[in-house]
Amino acid sequence: MTVKSNNYAPDKTFQLKGSMVTVMVMEILQSDLRGFATELNEKVSTAPEFFQDTSLVFNLEKLEEQAEIDFTSLIEACRANGLFPFAVKGGSDQQLVAARSAGLVPVSGGKSREESIDKPVDKPRPKSEPVEENPTEELPSQLSPAKQPTKMVTQPVRSGQQVYAKGGDLIVLSSVSEGAEILADGNIHVYGALRGRALAGVQGDESARIFCSYLDASLVSITGVYLLNDNIEKSLLGKNVQISLNEEQLEIKAL
Repeated sequence: MTVKSNNYAPDKTFQLKGSMVTVMVMEILQSDLRGFATELNEKVSTAPEFFQDTSLVFNLEKLEEQAEIDFTSLIEACRANGLFPFAVKGGSDQQLVAARSAGLVPVSGGKSREESIDKPVDKPRPKSEPVEENPTEELPSQLSPAKQPTKMVTQPVRSGQQVYAKGGDLIVLSSVSEGAEILADGNIHVYGALRGRALAGVQGDESARIFCSYLDASLVSITGVYLLNDNIEKSLLGKNVQISLNEEQLEIKAL
C-alpha cells in the first residue's frame, strides 16, 4: 500500500507558492498624462489579442523625483484597454506613497527591458519580464544571473504551458504549440515548429539568439525587443531561421 503525504492540513484554505509569470513593464516618461489614454488605445489597437488580460508594472525610473502622477487615471485607462497594473518600479518616496494609495505595490529589480508605447508595432520594446510570484519575497535581481546548465525539453510544449530556462539556454526537441510560451535567460533552440511565444535573453543578455526549424511564432523577443507574427517577413515563415538582436531591432536570417 502506498501512502501519499499531504503538504497542507485539510482545514487550511490556502498555501503560498513561488511561480513564474510574465509581466509587461510600462515606462512612464512624463507626468503630463492628458494624451495617455488616446495614445494607449492606439497602441493596443495594433495588436489587441497580444495586450488582452496582461499584468502590468509601471516603471517610474525616468521621472523627475518631484513629478506628481495621477495613478488612478493611469490605472483606469490601462484597464479599459485590457492591461491590469498591480505594481510600480522605481520612483521617489512621494510617488510611492501615491502609488500605494492607488492600490499599487512597489517592486524591486535590476536591469530590465521595458515597453515603449511610442514605438511602431514592429519595433516596440515591452518588458516581458519573468518574475517570482511570491508575496513574501522581493522580485529577484535581473543582473547577470549565474550560468546554469542547459534545460532540455523532449516533449511538445502544449498550448497554455510555459517553460522557463533560468540562467541558461533552452532546447526544445519537439514543437511549441500556439498559445504556449517558452523563455530563457540565454539562447532558445526549437528543433520542431515554433508556433507559440519565444522570449530569449529575458534577463538582459543582448547576445542571446533564437533558433528554430520552422518559424510560425506568434511572438519572438530578445531582451524585450519583439516582433509579432504579422510583422515577420512572409518569406521567412515556415523556414529554418536564427533570430538575433542588431542595434535594438530583431534580425531574422534563414539558415
